[in-house]
Amino acid sequence: MAYKKVVEMLGENLASFLELAKKWLVDWSVDTKKLLHFFHNIKKEDLIGLLDGTHAVQKLPLPVSGSKKSNKLKLEAQGIEIPELTEEFDPKNYFTENQKVKYYFGDNFQKHVLNPAQKVSNLTAMSFDKHKFTETIYGKEIMEHFQISESVGLMTREEILRVIAYLTSLQPKGESGTLQTNGYSTIIGYMMCHDGVVRAVRVDWYSGTSMWRCYCNDLGDWNAGHELLSRN
Repeated sequence: MAYKKVVEMLGENLASFLELAKKWLVDWSVDTKKLLHFFHNIKKEDLIGLLDGTHAVQKLPLPVSGSKKSNKLKLEAQGIEIPELTEEFDPKNYFTENQKVKYYFGDNFQKHVLNPAQKVSNLTAMSFDKHKFTETIYGKEIMEHFQISESVGLMTREEILRVIAYLTSLQPKGESGTLQTNGYSTIIGYMMCHDGVVRAVRVDWYSGTSMWRCYCNDLGDWNAGHELLSRN
């Protein structure tokens, strides 16, 4: 009976639930008893949040020795602040109904970032530094430099959308500011998508149509001139 109720509650998310449990047991080596205790005590809404990406669990990293730091990044700015969210933020409504800022969404951005996004009202303040790529750099190098992995350093889609919304609201017509407006992209952050793949979310300004273009890209290489925000 208990099993049946769990299956009914999770419904189409059952496969995602099993994959989540597998990652914690196999990849993170979580003790079975502790994992069972966790699932026994977690609230239903929090569990669903883990499955749809609005919640995240991070594995505390082990001390890193000899981590690879890249010499292909130049620090451009520090202490870029995104204020605490004090009212409800509905990403879908904000980005599709906005009359002050025009947006274009790539297919992957719509599929993995905007469409699954949930309304939020309690995001804490965030602080970032900004780095420019001085030569071609690969996604793996970036993740190693900032010690980002599947379990550490990722952002939720709602956090990423909040950052995009706030920063583009300060540059609605492509004015100069934190985000680049010279044809190069600014990587906002990395997130785990529904399909279990970590991707980079970026924006750039397209003067031809006076709009901010939003993309969600697989990890690849980036040419010199692009920039990235690193969360403090």
